[in-house]
Amino acid sequence: MDAASSHGDQFLEFLRRLPKAVHCKLFESPIACLALLRFLSPLAQQVSIRLVLVGRAVPVSLLQQWCLPDQRQALDRTVETLSQLHILEEISSAHANSAAGFVISLSKYFAQNLKLAIFSGQSGTLKKAEVEAKHQKSESELKSYAMERWESVLNYMALPSSASEKSVSTETRQTLHECGLIKTTAGTCELTSDGFQFLLMNIEKQIWTYLLHYITVIDKKGVPIHNALMIILYACVCGVNNPYCTDTFTEADLNFIQHLREVGLVYLRKRKSGWFYYTPLLARIAGCSRTGDSASKKPGFLVVETNFRVYCYTDSILDLAIVSTFCELLYRFPNLIVAILTRESVRHAFKVNISAEQIIQYLNTNAHRNMLKRRPVIPSTITDQLKLWELEHDRFTFENGVLYSGFLSDADYAVVRDYAKEMGVALWVSDPNRLLIVTAEGHEPTKQFWKRQKQSGAT
Repeated sequence: MDAASSHGDQFLEFLRRLPKAVHCKLFESPIACLALLRFLSPLAQQVSIRLVLVGRAVPVSLLQQWCLPDQRQALDRTVETLSQLHILEEISSAHANSAAGFVISLSKYFAQNLKLAIFSGQSGTLKKAEVEAKHQKSESELKSYAMERWESVLNYMALPSSASEKSVSTETRQTLHECGLIKTTAGTCELTSDGFQFLLMNIEKQIWTYLLHYITVIDKKGVPIHNALMIILYACVCGVNNPYCTDTFTEADLNFIQHLREVGLVYLRKRKSGWFYYTPLLARIAGCSRTGDSASKKPGFLVVETNFRVYCYTDSILDLAIVSTFCELLYRFPNLIVAILTRESVRHAFKVNISAEQIIQYLNTNAHRNMLKRRPVIPSTITDQLKLWELEHDRFTFENGVLYSGFLSDADYAVVRDYAKEMGVALWVSDPNRLLIVTAEGHEPTKQFWKRQKQSGAT
């Protein structure tokens, strides 16, 4: 039952921040209780199941006897997590001087419905749909579809263009902006530092990060998120080999399913089809995929030489897009891209707040297996130079300003200079040359002040 716990930490952390009313609403469903159990750590699962079997509140002192002394701190953290999820309820002891201290119990509805799901099998899964043979999808087809859709999102992030924009919906682009993964500067869409770090994550963490932020967005819009969470939890139990009915779904549910379709988490032929498939991608993040973590990690493809050349043994558009954010592309062959790290190409990455450490991390993470035999994996000449270029870039700061010159006398210059300094808008002054630079924001008030001074002098 602990399959999901390694990938569900983000989900549990998200749930912990939700109000009790949302938790209680989830506990009304046996399938939600069973799915939540699968997301818990092994110790939390053990505590929950034991309390279900005990069927009553137990003293904390008794709970501590269920684990070894060196696991007491882990147990305390587990109890804290379960309490924040409102799975556990802490009740004061009836006797103030009781050695038992406090007693704890499972939430009434969580205990009742978890027991129902485990022992009677009545978990209340989604209703299976009858679909024509020509519209049925195999697991391999669903997997291919899911990866194609998710990679289209990553391609757009890494290399935004009119072509990549067509494959991503407006709502998805808005969500990426609100996540801070991309930004628009002077009408041009660019990858941010957080966006580059996002691309370095494994696919499970990427999807959880995106999905939970999207749920937060719809929550802020006043859309109840209970059903959206239920659709995710259903994936833990339903699997990917069957189509499921959408007859009972609300309009908000269908909107959520539609968005999951856009990022490859469900297959929905048409909004009005009345059925959908969960894809293996959603099953993987829910922890019920039959493929392990190793299956999600692709082999390394980068060879970095001491002459700053980077050989990319890949035909992936996404890999090409990421490498092009900090490398200058020289040659492109069917399964090989030759690039070079230059001062200019790396400075371009620094301008969008991608750090030298992030570039080094990407090169290390995707190093070819032959590179992994070296120590260090990436030559120190490369890592040192990247850090030096970053230090050089950080030495300078850029700010828009306006130059004031052509003053007829030292007195005129001094009046404007002193005003700019007093207002805190002076960026640079040169008294011998009567030159003054003020900030772009300070230009208008300084200009108006100088006009008033000239008018008063003329009168």
